[in-house]
Amino acid sequence: MQQGICKMCLKPNELICSHLIPAAAYKLCRASDSDPVRISSEVVMQTSRQTQDYLLCAKCDQSLSTHGENWLLPKLKTWDEGFPLYEILAAVPPDIVEGESAGYAAKRNPQINVEAITHFAIGIFWKASVHGWAKDRKEPRIELGPYSDKLRQFLRHKAPFPEHITLTVGIAPPETKFSNLLEPYRGSLRGARNYVFNVPGVQFVLTIGKTISPQEKGVCFYTNPLHPIILTDLGTPMMELYREQTKKAHRSKKLLSYLAAKKGK
Repeated sequence: MQQGICKMCLKPNELICSHLIPAAAYKLCRASDSDPVRISSEVVMQTSRQTQDYLLCAKCDQSLSTHGENWLLPKLKTWDEGFPLYEILAAVPPDIVEGESAGYAAKRNPQINVEAITHFAIGIFWKASVHGWAKDRKEPRIELGPYSDKLRQFLRHKAPFPEHITLTVGIAPPETKFSNLLEPYRGSLRGARNYVFNVPGVQFVLTIGKTISPQEKGVCFYTNPLHPIILTDLGTPMMELYREQTKKAHRSKKLLSYLAAKKGK
């Protein structure tokens, strides 16, 4: 531990080493015979390293676990033991089906904890907005401006869900083989700003700004009374994103050796 100002309660305290994305999510991305592959615009490398730093006091860190992580993490997609969250979602028929995509109203499913899912997602977006999460990075991972503190107050149950913010939740079909963990990054939406992160089987999109379209507002998981969840293919767009990232990144020798060994089998 080290002394400092907790980013959530803003009080001086002993800080613990907190994760940007909970440690349990990393384990779901690891095959039995290898470490996960980290991909960014700077580097592609095989590593077991997790993104963590001294950010929160123990009480605030535990609050994020209690109000969101503890419910959602055991329900994420696994390599070989199913996808509990999808099974819960599919227990109730979808409200709309379009091609291979479907929309589900979480309000009609008493097994879905809307508050926990929201708290989990907002917690990670908020942590990315108040810290750089790298030794050589001083600016926050994502820039939310004044909305960052509004999210902090929401997480502490001191304020309602902020105006001019939407949260979209997407779930991959269980047959999707691509399982990933993607730390928060700026999306490509024009006008309003959007930010994205993935945990195995689930994608969260946070959109902020006064120019959010009516369509975006309509699918907000938290503010729409039906609490919509979208079932859609997350694998294909993620692979496209990773291809773009790897064009810019340098690849580690360890990863190249591993891939060569796999190819030779």
